[in-house]
Amino acid sequence: MFPGGKGANQAVAAARLGADVSMIGCLGDDDFGKHFLRLMHEEGINTTGIVVDKSTGTGVSGPVVEDNGDNSIIIVPRANYHLQVAGSSP
Repeated sequence: MFPGGKGANQAVAAARLGADVSMIGCLGDDDFGKHFLRLMHEEGINTTGIVVDKSTGTGVSGPVVEDNGDNSIIIVPRANYHLQVAGSSP
């Protein structure tokens, strides 16, 4: 297991190249969320736009690759669905 996702992976790559990077998102108050935040901080990524939702877990996903090379990603969004624009209602 490792933290990631297309946005997070791009943020890390940009930060490593010297860009000033900020992330927005919503994580659960669980080990996955804490690990993700710790790694973002270690990469120098601004995480002030990341909300920690104590009512749910962090979203997770996993790739599935068939013998013929076809692939899919199974996603369980959890906290990702709780991200809102400031002032909007759920």
